[in-house]
Amino acid sequence: MRRSVSLVALGLAIVVAAGPWLMVNPPEAFAQQSRARRQPCLTEAQRRQAEAIFDRHRVPLRNARFRVADESRALRRLLIAEGTTRAQLDAQAARLAEARNAAQRARIDFLWELRAVLPADQRERAIRCLMQQWTGRMRRR
Repeated sequence: MRRSVSLVALGLAIVVAAGPWLMVNPPEAFAQQSRARRQPCLTEAQRRQAEAIFDRHRVPLRNARFRVADESRALRRLLIAEGTTRAQLDAQAARLAEARNAAQRARIDFLWELRAVLPADQRERAIRCLMQQWTGRMRRR
């Protein structure tokens, strides 16, 4: 018991001693990541164009996501319910797969239109950045 208490105390002392050093000198990867977050994804003109595109696609994207969730819940209910046949499960699985395909088509339609706004050298970073921002905002509305 004494040995484990002394080991815990030693570990705590090391963490406390290293704390100020870690706070003053953050790892370079962390510093680069925080710098990247502060940089805007697009210029103001590009952002306005992208916002307009997203606004046009907001409802189809949301509806597709809701349909996938509904079909997934229906499949779960069938799996739990007594008396479900294999044919019912197969039919529901097919509906879920079709809903997922429709959701993917909605995302591709949106990204295809969005890519026209972005210069080729900015596309990958900008699309990743915008999708992170807009996905959270779309869920809140």
